[in-house]
Amino acid sequence: MNIHNKQNDSAACLEAITNLINDEQSIYHNKLMVVTLGGSRLYNTALTESNDVDINAIYICDTEDILGIDEMRKKHFVQSISNTSDKNRLEGVDDFVVYELSRFVHLLITGNPSPIDILFGCKDSLHVTLDSTSETEWSEIFKIRNQFLTKELVKNMVGYAKSQMNVAIKRKEQQDHVHSIKSLYHGVRILMEASRILDGNEPCIRFQQDDPNLTKILKIRSGSLCFEQGRDLYQDLSEQIKNKSCILPDVVSDETKQWLHDWMIRLRLSRLRYKPANKSN
Repeated sequence: MNIHNKQNDSAACLEAITNLINDEQSIYHNKLMVVTLGGSRLYNTALTESNDVDINAIYICDTEDILGIDEMRKKHFVQSISNTSDKNRLEGVDDFVVYELSRFVHLLITGNPSPIDILFGCKDSLHVTLDSTSETEWSEIFKIRNQFLTKELVKNMVGYAKSQMNVAIKRKEQQDHVHSIKSLYHGVRILMEASRILDGNEPCIRFQQDDPNLTKILKIRSGSLCFEQGRDLYQDLSEQIKNKSCILPDVVSDETKQWLHDWMIRLRLSRLRYKPANKSN
């Protein structure tokens, strides 16, 4: 197990991740490629140490599980345990979202913002790879991470931010101030990232302590910035994004897709351990 903890994230976070990797009863045991923080712990926007511990992960099915009819095939895409009634909840983890490799790659090449958190967030945040092989495999795709910054991604980010803003307004009308503020915060945060990408920068994912945007985000989260001020910030960011020139490619290039194809095939073949059962005479 290779642990990367540049920011010295809390012991609770590290313990939750290592418990997940070491859980021999888990269907993901020895299949996890990389495990990272998620949510406010990843973004550095947690208000207190008691904030939820969210974890994201990528796992790789054994190749025979994908080709055959094994139970694992049913779990081929995305799993989440955010439902508190789930009997298989992980101790110390409030939300666990795990992507099978195929799903993760599909989301990347279609400009979905979700895998961007994992791919870019691990640069400055706690993440763990299973072993030296997984470390090498993950480092390969990490090195080409900027190939996934496209106009399509920014468009989807802006769309997601807009949906969060609509939820925030609706929640405010319903007097649900807690969830209204949460949606407003997410809408503003994602627009900040979209603006950075349009300026030719990587998304920061994890806000640094000296980042003025972190101060704004924390003011929204804590309620010290009123809803109307947060909405004005959202609208200002939206207008700035509309007026920015963009030199990003429209979509992920064919060359990058071919690289991903070859990379995935190599990873799948390395996990092919199937031995046919002996046929009876």
